[in-house]
Amino acid sequence: MRLLRFPVALIRPSLGHSYALSGLPSTATRHCFNYLGRARLGLRDDLQLRPAAVAYQGVRGRDNHRVNQFKLTGRLLEEQLILDLNFNARMSSPAQMQAFAQGLRHALLGADAQPAGIYLSSSSSSGALWNIPAQALPATTGFATDTPVNAPGTILLTGATGFIGVHILRELLEQSCATVHCLVRAPSQADAQQRLTEVWAHFFGHSQPLSAIERVRVIVGDMRQPRLGLAQIDWDHLASTVDAVYHFAADTRLVGSRVEMQRSIVAPAYELIRFVEAGKSKVLHFMSTLAVGGCYRGKLAARFDEDALDVGQDFLNEYERSKFLTEGIVRELAYRGHSAFIYRSGNVTGHSQTALFQRNADANRWVQCVNAIAHAGMVPVNYNEPLVLSPVDTVARGIVALSLDSSLPSGTYHVESPFSISPGLFVDALQKLGIPVARTVAGSLKEALERSGKTALAPVALGLFWASREPRNIIYDHSRTLSRLSAHGVEFTELSHDWVLRFVKRLSDLGLFRQAQPAAFNASVQRKEYSRT
Repeated sequence: MRLLRFPVALIRPSLGHSYALSGLPSTATRHCFNYLGRARLGLRDDLQLRPAAVAYQGVRGRDNHRVNQFKLTGRLLEEQLILDLNFNARMSSPAQMQAFAQGLRHALLGADAQPAGIYLSSSSSSGALWNIPAQALPATTGFATDTPVNAPGTILLTGATGFIGVHILRELLEQSCATVHCLVRAPSQADAQQRLTEVWAHFFGHSQPLSAIERVRVIVGDMRQPRLGLAQIDWDHLASTVDAVYHFAADTRLVGSRVEMQRSIVAPAYELIRFVEAGKSKVLHFMSTLAVGGCYRGKLAARFDEDALDVGQDFLNEYERSKFLTEGIVRELAYRGHSAFIYRSGNVTGHSQTALFQRNADANRWVQCVNAIAHAGMVPVNYNEPLVLSPVDTVARGIVALSLDSSLPSGTYHVESPFSISPGLFVDALQKLGIPVARTVAGSLKEALERSGKTALAPVALGLFWASREPRNIIYDHSRTLSRLSAHGVEFTELSHDWVLRFVKRLSDLGLFRQAQPAAFNASVQRKEYSRT
C-alpha cells in the first residue's frame, strides 16, 4: 500500500512527503526516538562536518501530516548531548513542553541539572539533522575540529601473551598510569596468570616480575566466544569502566581457509566492537598489518599510504583478506562517531638491541625462508632484494606513544621501519655459524631452491612456497606516521651486521638449523665467538 502512494507524493510535492501517508491506519506510534551519535564522520573525520548553528524558519509545512505527535532526536556535540523535541502545539502548550524538557533534563542529570539551555521555536526542525540553533548550544562550544582524547585510566588489552602484545603491555605500563586488564585464554584464572607471567619473564626477565606490578589485571576470556568469554556481570563491569581497548589478539597464521580466518579474526572483531559500544564511551586501538595492501596486478605499482585501504588489490592469502575486512569494520565504528585508531606494521622482528624474537620463531615467514636456505645450502649469487624488518620494541613504543597522544586524530598509522636490509647478511651469518651455503647463478631465490635438489625437505618446500609468491607491486608510504613518531622521540634505526648475527644465532639455538649443520660443526667455537645476550 505504501509503495502505491509514493508516486502520488511525487506528483504533488507541494503537499510534502508525508502526503503519501494519508489514509494509513491511525494506530501509528505516538512517539518517535532518534539517536544520531557524534557530529563527526569517518575514521579521520576528514570532512570535518559540523552542525550549522542557525535557526531555520521551518522545514515542514504546518498542515503536514505529523504521523508522530512527539519526535525526540539526540546527538552528541563535543561531549554535549543535544536533544531536539518536535511536538504538536495544538495538543501541548509551550509551558507544558518547557516543564517536560526540564523534567527530562533532571531525569538525565539529577542534581547537576540546570534550568538554562532550553530553546523553544515555533517552527519545525524535523529533518534538519545537521542544524543546532545557536541558542541551544553551550556558551563554551567552539566547534573544535577534533575532541582531545583524555589519558585512559583503565585499559582492556587483548593478545597480551603474544609477541607484540606483551611489548605493548610493557609500554603501556611505562608510558601511562593506567590499569591494564589483560584478556587471556586459559582454563582457569591461575592458568591465565601463569601463562602471562611466563611470557613476560621470557622477554623481560625476572628483575621486575609481573606479579609485582599492581596495575596489571588478568582476566580469563576467549575472543572467539560471545561476550569475549566473559560472564555477563564481568562484561557489564568492564564495559562501564574501560576507557580504551587495545586489540592485539589475532590469528597470525598466513595459511588457512577463509572460514577459519574469518572465524578467528573477523568474528571476534564484531564482538569486541559490541563491547566498545556498550557502557561508557571507549577508544579503540586495533593492530592490523601492511599486508592488507595485498598485491596490485596493474602495470604500475599502487601507492599505499595511511589513508589507503581499497586500491584495487588482490589478496595472497585469507589472513590478508580477513585483516582487510576487519579494518572495514573498524572504519564503520568510526562512522558511528567513535574514536578508532588502526596501526599497520609489516615484518615485525626481534628486539633492536638483543634480537630476542618470538618464541615460535619458526612460524615467521622470513625465518622460514632463512631456514629453507640453510637446508637447501644454496642461494643466488646476487641476493640483495630489499628486506624491511621492524624491531618489536620500537614498534610497540611507537604505537603506544601515538595512542596516548591526545592531539592525534583518529585514523590509520604505519608503524614501520623506513630502512631496508640485504637478505645476503643472513646468508653470511649462516656461513659464519658453520652452515654451508653455496652461491649459485640464479635469477631468484625460487630458482636457487629448485636447483638445490632438496625441495622434498619440508623446510625447503616451505621456503619455495614463499619464494614463488608473486610480487606485491605496492609502494608503501609511511611518511606521515614517521613524522609523528619523530615528534615523540621514537626513531627506527638501521639493523647492523652484528644484529643479524645475533638474530641468526638465536634461531640456531632454537634448533632450527640442526639438520642443516654438518657433522664437523664446532659448537664450542660457536659458543665462544657469539655469546648469548
